[in-house]
Amino acid sequence: MFESCRAHRCKGPEHGLSPSQERFVRRLLVLLASLLALAAWTTIPVASAAPPTDTSELQEAVTAQGILEHLQALQAIADANGGTRASGTPGYDASVDYVVSRLEAAGYEVTIQEFEFPFFQALSPGELERVSPDSEVYTAEADFFTMEYSGSGDVTAPIQATNDVVIPPGAEAGTSNSGCEDADFAGFVEGNIALIQRGTCTFEEKIQNAIEAGASAVIIFNEGQEGRTDAFIGTLGRPFDIPVVFTSFAVGEELYDLSLEGEVIVRVALTKRERKDIAVMLNFDMVGSPNYVRFVYDADAGPAGSGNVEDVFLDYFASVGLPVEPTPFDGRSDYGPFIAVGIPAGGLFTGAEEIKTEEQEAIYGGMAGIAYDPCYHQACDTIENVNLEVLDQMADAAAHAVMTFAMTTSAVGGTAQGHAYGHFKGPYARM
Repeated sequence: MFESCRAHRCKGPEHGLSPSQERFVRRLLVLLASLLALAAWTTIPVASAAPPTDTSELQEAVTAQGILEHLQALQAIADANGGTRASGTPGYDASVDYVVSRLEAAGYEVTIQEFEFPFFQALSPGELERVSPDSEVYTAEADFFTMEYSGSGDVTAPIQATNDVVIPPGAEAGTSNSGCEDADFAGFVEGNIALIQRGTCTFEEKIQNAIEAGASAVIIFNEGQEGRTDAFIGTLGRPFDIPVVFTSFAVGEELYDLSLEGEVIVRVALTKRERKDIAVMLNFDMVGSPNYVRFVYDADAGPAGSGNVEDVFLDYFASVGLPVEPTPFDGRSDYGPFIAVGIPAGGLFTGAEEIKTEEQEAIYGGMAGIAYDPCYHQACDTIENVNLEVLDQMADAAAHAVMTFAMTTSAVGGTAQGHAYGHFKGPYARM
């Protein structure tokens, strides 16, 4: 399965989408353009020796302007459907219809394949309230957000901060190690609500450690440096069974300071969540960040075969003289459920909320000291927040990989024989 392109990982929560579902803003674009261009060929058997695939003609056919056309169409679908294309919504169905219609117009015989996947949708805003001391009700989607893949529940209990909370925050992002180690929960009272600061490790690791320590719910608060103060919809990477919310630094700092003075009782109430032969998963989530770096997913933590996917991208970028850097499989994108069940994966990424370094500025341009995508998780993450130059570069790389693995899936496992056939008909579609 090819998980395809979008220019920015998460739109702002103001549009009512969870982070992974926000990604559908530009999802399927590079793949759609690539498949439309592939319509030039007719039933091509692959040689058993699996020779290198010439992808130059497909790269030329996939253009930034063609992708922008699809972006505009999907944006129009969102505008007509309450700002969302999340799975299970009319906007999603309209998006599927759009992709199908374009492929059929190019001559493809399209089959819509149904499959199960972890899906989260908050049915209503959560509730977060400080019961004592001095009762205060926090504002959903401003002071806090329900984290994607949070469990449901209504919990009222004392909060208990982990070790390694850093207040005032350190000068650099990732100074806090709160919740990243078992030792951070030393002395934790079973049934309490864990108060954890963002930083160093993934949200998933923090929640798993909290559950093992006996937490009944978790409040994660932003770390506190510039650009890391607001609440936003973070993702846990997989479903959990306890309520989890993410608050602004200000809310977290307030709760932490109060907890140093005495017992703080908090109520967290969240609505019930909904859940709804693959050769390789190609992940092109965020490939047009305005202050970009060209990242290729590092296969070290991926299933067998992922290294060959990485090599396809590294060889491609080397051939066109474009520098790249590795980025880890950190569980923050759509590859997560695929690699969890052993499906080889790889892909491209141009950066989210992390800060560009001076060394990266010297290589890629842009501006050091600010985020790769300053609109990450913000309302300004719209169609206007796309760097078309890097989108074009990454689209060519994506087209190369799509063509390579479409012609022979043996390129994933590194075997000598290929079994793929292209079944295409109709005119050449130049996008």
